[in-house]
Amino acid sequence: MTKVPVGGESRATDAGGAERRRATATSIVVSAAAAAIIFSIDLALPLGIAAGVPYVVLVLIGLWVAWAPFALVMAGIATVLTLAGYLLSPVEQGAWAAEANRGLALFAVWTTAFLVMKGRTYQASRVSADARHRAIIETVVDGIITIDDHGTIRSWNPAARSIFGYESDEVLRRNVKMLMPPPYQGEHDDYIGNFMRTGVAKIIGKGREVSGRRKDGSVFPMELGVSAFEFEGQRLFAGVVRDIGGRKQAEAEIARLNSRLGDQVVALEASNKELEAFAYSVSHDLRTPLRGIAGFSQALIEDYGDTLEHEARRFLERIQANVALMSRLIDELLGLSRVSRAEMRREPIDLSVLAVSVVAELRSADPGRDVTIDIASDMATRGDRRLMRTLLANLLGNAWKFTCATAEARIEFGAERLNGETVYHFRDNGAGFDMAYADKLFQVFQRLHSADQFEGSGIGLSIVERVVGRHGGRIWAESIVGEGATFYFTLS
Repeated sequence: MTKVPVGGESRATDAGGAERRRATATSIVVSAAAAAIIFSIDLALPLGIAAGVPYVVLVLIGLWVAWAPFALVMAGIATVLTLAGYLLSPVEQGAWAAEANRGLALFAVWTTAFLVMKGRTYQASRVSADARHRAIIETVVDGIITIDDHGTIRSWNPAARSIFGYESDEVLRRNVKMLMPPPYQGEHDDYIGNFMRTGVAKIIGKGREVSGRRKDGSVFPMELGVSAFEFEGQRLFAGVVRDIGGRKQAEAEIARLNSRLGDQVVALEASNKELEAFAYSVSHDLRTPLRGIAGFSQALIEDYGDTLEHEARRFLERIQANVALMSRLIDELLGLSRVSRAEMRREPIDLSVLAVSVVAELRSADPGRDVTIDIASDMATRGDRRLMRTLLANLLGNAWKFTCATAEARIEFGAERLNGETVYHFRDNGAGFDMAYADKLFQVFQRLHSADQFEGSGIGLSIVERVVGRHGGRIWAESIVGEGATFYFTLS
């Protein structure tokens, strides 16, 4: 739709105002002339003749004046002139015929004035309704086309022009079949003819998907709703058209993505089955030889410990320690697998309460530690209780472990609102880590400290990342070596 510049609108408004002022001035001149002529006739005629009735002409001029109260103003002027004519007439005043004459004239004048006002009000409401109707038709996003019972296009709104590419003068008074590709052209004639003969509506009053043809010859899908109505004694049909090409493309894309998603689900299910088989193998097949190694090395120590050299005994003890480490790694890997595959059961959780219970377990396992732990209260969320406890146990356990060499160790667990989401944090004043290696922090078996400094398998933070990911969140960390670390995470 072409926008008129502001200056153009102002000039149009000024022109319209000037035209209205000229029309009003003309009406006043005509009214004054008519009043003078009628008043002269009134004075020239005998008082008994209904010479006041012609003053109705002044009121009728209000039919052509834009200002609605003009008729009432003219009625007032006519009243003054009628009374003046009565008083100035050269006959005996007070005669009943003259009074009846003037009364009849005033009745006619004011009755006409009110009828003119009512007509003007009705006309104004019709004009306003027509303007609203045109505004709706011209601004609606759907194409609206009206045709007669011969299929001739009678009206064409701007949306129809945008959809089909035709200007109004290219389609008006032409058959609507120009907008239809085969086979809809023949079907259209059949539908209209059947409706006109039988009154049975097959598509009238109903919506359906059909194809339309644009000016450039391209065919596109559209929704069409047709309704019948009477106007000025003629049956017309209104078609509401909506281009659904974009929606069809979106539906096709959604179907394609759903198909790909279905394939991915199948592949994921197969992968999960393989993972379950691997977990079973790890749990059963690998533990058996480990138990054998542990048992035989223990038997050697018990049965031949006194005869073994010190170095040989130390080798056996290292074998047992590594078997224990391997067993612990198997447990951690199985735990990581369970975190990835476990069914989620979301429920309301108070993370503060869960964290307090985890801290109690840490203090019970290491009663000699003196660590100040500050846990914010009422940190409520929704999530899988078992997985969230695993997350808290790993993050609190990490902070507990890496503050073991810190005097006045302190651990903090809290939350705050940032950019519209809740961000949780674990902060400690322990060993910290080098941020240059932060990208390895959550990888399996990646350790930023040696086993001699801090024990661990290098799997705990991988488990934490999996738990956060399964809850639709993200996790990251900030640290300074020797000054502690802070782990942040979100949940959705």
